Amino acid sequence: MKINIPDSAISHFFEEPLPEVKEEFWALRYPIKAKEGDVIQFFYNNKEVAKSKISRIEPPGRSKCSSTGRFESRWKVFWKLADFQDLRIHRLAEEI
Repeated sequence: MKINIPDSAISHFFEEPLPEVKEEFWALRYPIKAKEGDVIQFFYNNKEVAKSKISRIEPPGRSKCSSTGRFESRWKVFWKLADFQDLRIHRLAEEI
């Protein structure tokens, strides 16, 4: 599964979550075609900046963002923070 991170979300995307948070999610308007265990690749400016594994998929109406209260009406793809790989350092090293 590929997710393109927009300019409006990139600064928040790499913020460290609170210590009690074990999962993060990305909300989508349409049903998610991927399945649990599939790899999620996150892209910014056409470059892969992170990847993880889908831990679960949730239909609309089950939960919302705990910090903003948003996204209750959207499909959510979750990943465990333990599986998250920040690839920005690798990309920077490749470009030098």
